[in-house]
Amino acid sequence: MMQCCRALQISQRSLDKNFSLITILGRFLQSTFCPIKILAKDIEESFVKGNGPGGQKVNKSSNCVVLKHKPTGIVVKCHQSRSQFKNRLIARQILEDKIKSLESISNDRQEESLRQRRKKISSKMRSKKKLEIINTKRIAAK
Repeated sequence: MMQCCRALQISQRSLDKNFSLITILGRFLQSTFCPIKILAKDIEESFVKGNGPGGQKVNKSSNCVVLKHKPTGIVVKCHQSRSQFKNRLIARQILEDKIKSLESISNDRQEESLRQRRKKISSKMRSKKKLEIINTKRIAAK
């Protein structure tokens, strides 16, 4: 009787640890996906068989994760560990980083084009002022 209760206590502890791990990972996923708003419907996820070191387990199981972000067309392939779950987390993080860098590049291009427009406008304004000054001098000279 005593051994049975002990086994139940141990299994309850391991369940509590697993549930706490799941909640921590859930919070991690939410924190990583909130800033750039990646929707689940925008990601196409597939699992392929991996290769490389790790033996027969790696070659037989589909633990390599391939993510494709449909709106941008970015494809990420991750096979850094033997665990499919870890590879999913790593692939999502890589995808998020690539999307952020793509957005920052597009923002830099927009800022540059805005600077060029302002520069053109200011040069036109200077040339108009010069023409006005020349015209006023001509009128004054007459």
